[in-house]
Amino acid sequence: MASKKQKAAAKRNIKKARAALTKSPKSHMRKHGLTKGKEISTAERKKTATITEHTKGPRGGQTRGRFPIPDAAHARNAMARLNQAKGLTPEDKKAIARKAQRFIGTTPAIAKVLGKSSSSEKDSHGKAIRPNVKKMLSSYHHRS
Repeated sequence: MASKKQKAAAKRNIKKARAALTKSPKSHMRKHGLTKGKEISTAERKKTATITEHTKGPRGGQTRGRFPIPDAAHARNAMARLNQAKGLTPEDKKAIARKAQRFIGTTPAIAKVLGKSSSSEKDSHGKAIRPNVKKMLSSYHHRS
């Protein structure tokens, strides 16, 4: 059987747990520095957005910037999420791929969206070798 102290402690713990559940998990993570990756401010998101959508609503229109690509990490993420996005036209997909290409070079996924061959050079498994990898490999082979 639990003592009065144990029961009081259990009640306090339940109260704390309920209070923690009402808070947003994202705000909790930001507060304690547990977020992954670089956070983008609203101004930077609007400035680097690849697609800008204008929607109409009862209180006027809203503008939403989609697929912000300020760096290579966001470019890779945009390409990974490209097939999951709803309502994208082929022109939108090409615009995203072209912008991502500036940061990460031509990858097989980008080449597929743009309808181009990613590289004429292939490795032993038949996969295309990106130019930056090719340069690294050539410098490695010349060291001997």
